[in-house]
Amino acid sequence: MKKLYILLIIFILSVLTFAERIEIPIDDKNIFDATIFEYNGSYFYHIQKSYPVIPSLKFKRVFDNDIEIDSVYMVKEKITKIKVSNILVGEDPLPKEFKPTERSKLKKLSEKFPTKDYKIFKTYYKGKTIISGYLCNYFYENCEIFKVTGKLVIEYREKNKKVVEDCKGIKKFLIITDDSLKSFWNDYVDLNRTFSFDIKGVNEIYSIYPSMTKPQAIREYIKSLYLSGSLEGVLLGGDVSTIPPFYVQLIITPQLSSSEQTIPTDKFFACLDKDPNFVNDTFFDDGSDIDVGMDILLGRVPVRNGDDILNFIRKVKNFENVTNDTLLFVASYLDDNTDGSQNCENIIKNVPIFNPTVKLYERYNNLSSYTLIENINKSPFLISHDGHGNYSVIQTGIDYTTRENFDTLKNSKPVLFYSISCFSAAYDYDCVAKHFILSPNGGGYYIGNSRYGWYTPYFSGFGTGDLYNYTFFKKFFNESNNPSEVLSKTFLEFIDEIKLKNDWRWQFFTLNYFGDPLLNLKVNKENSTIKLVEPVYKNGYLNFSVKVKDSCLVKIEGNTFSIDTLFYKDKNVFCCKIDDSDTIKLFLRINESLTLDTFILPKESTQKSVYISDYNFTLLNDTLILNLSLKTDSSDFYNIKVNGILDTLLLLENDTIFYLESDTTIKFKFIKESELDNISSVPLVLNDNIVYLQYGKNLYRNLNVSVMPEKQHYDYGDLVKLNITAKNLLSDTLQLLFNSKSYPLIKGDNTILDSFLLTGQGSVESLKLEVLSDLERVDFVYLLNINENLSFQNFDNSPTLKIDSSTAFFHLSTVRSVSGSYSLFSGYKSSETYPPNYLTSFYSDTFVFDTTSIFGFSAFVDIEPGMDYFVVRILSDSLKVPIITLSDRLTDFKSYIFNGSNYRILQGKKSLLQFSFYSEDDNVQYKGVYIDDLVLPGDIVNNSGFCVKDINKEQKFEVSYNNGTILISSPFDEYTLKVYDISGKLIFKNDFKRNKNILKFSNPSGIYFIKVESKEKILKGKILILK
Repeated sequence: MKKLYILLIIFILSVLTFAERIEIPIDDKNIFDATIFEYNGSYFYHIQKSYPVIPSLKFKRVFDNDIEIDSVYMVKEKITKIKVSNILVGEDPLPKEFKPTERSKLKKLSEKFPTKDYKIFKTYYKGKTIISGYLCNYFYENCEIFKVTGKLVIEYREKNKKVVEDCKGIKKFLIITDDSLKSFWNDYVDLNRTFSFDIKGVNEIYSIYPSMTKPQAIREYIKSLYLSGSLEGVLLGGDVSTIPPFYVQLIITPQLSSSEQTIPTDKFFACLDKDPNFVNDTFFDDGSDIDVGMDILLGRVPVRNGDDILNFIRKVKNFENVTNDTLLFVASYLDDNTDGSQNCENIIKNVPIFNPTVKLYERYNNLSSYTLIENINKSPFLISHDGHGNYSVIQTGIDYTTRENFDTLKNSKPVLFYSISCFSAAYDYDCVAKHFILSPNGGGYYIGNSRYGWYTPYFSGFGTGDLYNYTFFKKFFNESNNPSEVLSKTFLEFIDEIKLKNDWRWQFFTLNYFGDPLLNLKVNKENSTIKLVEPVYKNGYLNFSVKVKDSCLVKIEGNTFSIDTLFYKDKNVFCCKIDDSDTIKLFLRINESLTLDTFILPKESTQKSVYISDYNFTLLNDTLILNLSLKTDSSDFYNIKVNGILDTLLLLENDTIFYLESDTTIKFKFIKESELDNISSVPLVLNDNIVYLQYGKNLYRNLNVSVMPEKQHYDYGDLVKLNITAKNLLSDTLQLLFNSKSYPLIKGDNTILDSFLLTGQGSVESLKLEVLSDLERVDFVYLLNINENLSFQNFDNSPTLKIDSSTAFFHLSTVRSVSGSYSLFSGYKSSETYPPNYLTSFYSDTFVFDTTSIFGFSAFVDIEPGMDYFVVRILSDSLKVPIITLSDRLTDFKSYIFNGSNYRILQGKKSLLQFSFYSEDDNVQYKGVYIDDLVLPGDIVNNSGFCVKDINKEQKFEVSYNNGTILISSPFDEYTLKVYDISGKLIFKNDFKRNKNILKFSNPSGIYFIKVESKEKILKGKILILK
């Protein structure tokens, strides 16, 4: 009997589980300002329109088995009122097609925000249980911020049951496709010997589950393999006509209809630990708990036939030998106040990105459909795109790249393209993603949204799509190179956000991966080698070089310092001051590999070291001279030797053993046998270690040159006056050659005034500037339009503006205006329309920017929305500051006013306004663009005046402006002077005589028209830009 009691107790104990607890501490450290100033992935951000943005600490715990939560409570040990530098006002997220009306203002709240102290969620991932949530360590109440110190306690019981069985054999990989295409996938199977493959036709699966809808039958078959523990991943080989998706109706905004909030998604084919309630093939999401964990690798390839499959398999093979590690970042303005490039910069800085990067940003004025396609064809490693879009186009700055553009790609190696635009991966349409994947001679794989993407206006880089994008790159470069797995892990970082009914949940469903689920995306290039020069110690320097094939990160860490830099072929000498650390660690990162080498600085070796303190190259005729400055704390004989470069530099031999004292300079001479490469290096042996010394200055990268003509329109016979500005980023003085003259360019900003007489014939004058150093030469070529009907281009290392006809440009128009007779119109003189494939610009004159002023203009804009653009920028030195982009069909003039205080970077700089109009090459043209009532923010800069030739060529009428005064010199005995503003409104009229006259002029800076009436002649319709 006693034995029976013992057995009964053992049995009871075996079925019981005991409560355990988790404690999440809340320390007293105040980092509120830091988490508001810069995104912190460890925090959940409460962002709500007109409410303060409050960060709450996130937590996550993972369990092998399922668990049951018994109780949760928060222990508040201390509540402290804290001072913060800024309370940020939240905005509601918007679909990327929408734009905010105005900036929100903070509500005065008496109640606590957030209202709850914590939130807890449970989800599953690959059979494991994840408990996550956030706790409110900060809150807002009565216009104050408070900090909570204490802990969150979670009591739970773990169940002795696993969700998924352990795999006891080879993992399976499932391909689902049209029954007639199964055999075409055999070559794909041959590429992957790690898994056991199962190729299933969709009709085979439907026959197993005849009572289910097609998507549910496919999911049920996938789930049966997953629960057995054997399934690694699934490739959906077909478009929606072959493999239909699930749909989710998620109503989160009144701005969209219910049909617009119904989302196609493949998530339910991968989230398998929990079964949603489907109505046919649609999940009506009411905000209740959902399974966020994608338990298998998943990718869709929308193939239609055997040729598409063979094309895809070629991409799979080519992804195995990617050799370019360059990242391409592409970003546009999402609205007037939200810049997509901020997200890209966050990725580069905070991930961080050590690969070479190419940035195509609208704010850099280098983004267009042409530049995007051109850079894709160079086969970059990864592409990140931040901008608007729909199923047929994605935004590329002021224009759009179409799905048909992707059909013509010719990149030799495939590319992974991640776009956070709306609808570009709407795979139930003929979308951009399909064309990129199926591009016959280029393209690659695609991650994108099947419906709207979301962003937060005024919070550049902080929208939902931005943070998913940022986290994807962070995990890709630190955790996994498989895009499907990385996307899954990205969503797991935002369990707390996705578990709520909001834009995070929306984009969890819309964001899908189109490509090979087994892709392990790496760069296969030769690793760089590193040679160390003996480090120096007492007030010493660490000096070494890295001979780099492409690029690598070098990081040095001591006991009290950490320094890192990115090396390229043309930048490979590392020299830094170090302390007396006994141990210094060297990290060398090349692509995905991270190597660690530790070397010791022994005390005895610090007295026998030599390092380079400075070096420079000079060129005298055909002799290249290396001046090498060396330092040592131990006077001794050292081996110092340089090597020539085959067919380029012939070394004139001299000694290789030198006696070095504390400071020694040595010269080496080479004969130049051919032209030097601007970024090449000379190898130097320094005590048996090799250092590579760059002899080129790479002038083109170290010069910012711009050329500004004095006026907008020229004819042959005119005197062209040019303002040339050149910023020299080098320490050396360079020489600029132009118009048979030589000008020195010292370090920093240089201004050159030059002029020449236009002679000859033609519509374009070529302007060539040459810049020389001791070693190099670089040419800058600009094109000046010779046609009175064309606006000039601000020549900032860019081509001339294009126009289809000399009959269309910015000109005076009496068709419509605000308050007077005139406005400036961009379009045909003969009709109120504009041509297709049309690009022209009009410029205000130069002013000194005053941040205490307002500026603006009135505009009538009637152009094709989303295709044609009217763009306003401020140009100043090398800065191009976007002000506003318009793409509307207005029925009247609208005023646009801006505060100078928002552009503090321009304070005191000479600036001008640029109005540019861009028309797509299509058949839809409306009324065009009219500009009126222009007001500039600052004092206008002096100019040489306004000159009108009389019938007698020796006589002329001159008007100039200086510090609020108009100076007039007239050949007429008596005349009447009239001044009109840009709208044609008369603002001044007076009678004058022949002698010089002075007119006080206090009107705002801007464009005015002069009309002169005399008995001899009437001069009118001339534009005077006051400077």
